[in-house]
Amino acid sequence: MSGRLIAWRHFGAHRWRYELEPVPGGGTRVRETFDYSRYGRGWATALRLAGFPARNRRGITATLERLKDAAEADAVGTRA
Repeated sequence: MSGRLIAWRHFGAHRWRYELEPVPGGGTRVRETFDYSRYGRGWATALRLAGFPARNRRGITATLERLKDAAEADAVGTRA
């Protein structure tokens, strides 16, 4: 991949990642992921039962939408 990866481990064993990849013709594709595979089976089950995967998916979607809006607003501002 010719893009960039930004990742960090949260206070638990889970990790958040942003993958940035150039898009032909300009722009950047951003993928955000949440990885809790480093937890043992018991903790992973508890996280699922507590609803974290679904909550994180909703949060990721909202974050990426805000990031897109901010980047597009900034791009419009630089063209003026």
